[in-house]
Amino acid sequence: MASDASAQLVDGCFDSALGPWTHIEGTHTLDTEPREPPSAEYDTQLFPPRLFFDGRPVDRAPEWNRLEVPEGALPVPRRYRSWRMDGDTLRLSLSDGFFGVRGRFVVVGDVWRGTLETVTDQGGAQRFRRDAVLSAVDCASPPPVPAYSDVPAPRSVPAAGGPPLSVGRHVPAAYAIDPDPRVGEGGWLTGFEPAGEWAGAARILVTLGADSLVARIEVRYAEGFETGELARRLVEEFGPGQPDAPWLSWSNHSTRAFFQESGDPRVVLIDTTLGR
Repeated sequence: MASDASAQLVDGCFDSALGPWTHIEGTHTLDTEPREPPSAEYDTQLFPPRLFFDGRPVDRAPEWNRLEVPEGALPVPRRYRSWRMDGDTLRLSLSDGFFGVRGRFVVVGDVWRGTLETVTDQGGAQRFRRDAVLSAVDCASPPPVPAYSDVPAPRSVPAAGGPPLSVGRHVPAAYAIDPDPRVGEGGWLTGFEPAGEWAGAARILVTLGADSLVARIEVRYAEGFETGELARRLVEEFGPGQPDAPWLSWSNHSTRAFFQESGDPRVVLIDTTLGR
């Protein structure tokens, strides 16, 4: 059963239908009041409306396979996404390393039925459970929630006379990376000159994630750089961002970005979906 089910899942797309959250009794042991269930607005940050079952193994846990979101569907900001068959049970895990969900499903008729449970690194915190159904769909069909419905956030730096540099993409062949072991896989970008309001950067640091895709871009400027025009254009294109943040900051289902204007100014763009 497990091998047959795995073969049916690989390279397949599934849409999710989720029930209401319920408390898992006995999980709250802290002195504080138990937390509330995840809000409806937060649901798609935990589990995507459409999933893609990749057959490639997870780099650091080869007994698990990659769980992805197909191109054009609303992504999910959980770096660690995986699936595997355990007998006749499908197991899923999605986490950012601190908070996430895990699921267990079995075939019932022509769908997978099961439950999702929240998981957290905070011992004794209230956890929650919900019913869930996964239904097979054509990967080419319109996703239930398209990626373009997400709020905007900066993911790309324009170049003078060359292709842009973007998180979630490979470094264009026109540019090179001078490795820096302090950032793991990645280093200082050479051959790249930011264009327009981004011009004048002193250095650009890139960090690579899964499949050597750009996971983080850090555009650094020298102390005293005039930040006003760049800040104005970012706000004009992406809005004022998070009101309670110490700097101009934006986030959505795939991106976290901020512009630190004090000291040595820097713009940081982070893809929150990359990582295994």
